[in-house]
Formats: sequence, C-alpha cells, structure tokens
Amino acid sequence: MTKRDSRHLIRILKQNRKTNLQELHEDFLNLTPTRVCKNTLKKSLYEQDFYGRVGIGKPFVSEKNKQKRLIWTKECKEWTNEWKSIIWSNESKFELFKGNGRRWVWRQSHEKYDVECLIPIVKSGQQGVMV
Repeated sequence: MTKRDSRHLIRILKQNRKTNLQELHEDFLNLTPTRVCKNTLKKSLYEQDFYGRVGIGKPFVSEKNKQKRLIWTKECKEWTNEWKSIIWSNESKFELFKGNGRRWVWRQSHEKYDVECLIPIVKSGQQGVMV
C-alpha cells in the first residue's frame, strides 16, 4: 500500500468515523484501484495512529436548549453567595435491561473529545434506576 493509498484511506475514514472495518474495506476497494486485504488496511490505520475505540457518550442537547443554557450561565456569571445555597449531587443511572451499548469509532489518541468522535446519546424509555 502506497503513501497515497494511506492518505486516501484516512480521507475515507474521516467521512464516517463510526464505520466498521468491513465497510471501510468495501469503500476503499470501490474508490481506489488498489486491492488489499482488511488486515493491510488495519495495519495502515495503526501506523497512522488510528485505532478503533469505544466512543465517549455525549448527551444530545438541542440548539434551543443550548441557547437557554448560555443565557442562564451569563445570568449566573457574577454569583458569589448564591452558589452557597445550591446543593450539588452526582447521579448515576443503572439500566436494568440493556444490551451491549458500546459504539466504536476510529480515532487518534488525541481526538478523544473531538465532536466527530463523540457518540450522541438521548434519553429513552429503557427501565433503569437513578442512584
């Protein structure tokens, strides 16, 4: 595989970070004259520091809610004593019935929180317990 092929592979990969190796291989074969096996593609990705990793979940926030949150933060910017009356707590949700929710992305080690590599999550009707 040439350097040019490797660059082309990365260009294809960056169009869809959430693709699997099989789909990436098919796209590469359809778009280039080079014929290589999946292991060669994977090796080329590893050489360029691209690894399949579990994506970080990011709660989906609509544009409307983003604007509301921004307005609220600007209103609270000058608070000093008001923050003392707020109770902070951590919450964790444990789902009772859940399949394997891992979603994989191809990314480099420094791209952990890049928008392209985040997995949007939404609230669902799944049964769970908040603790």
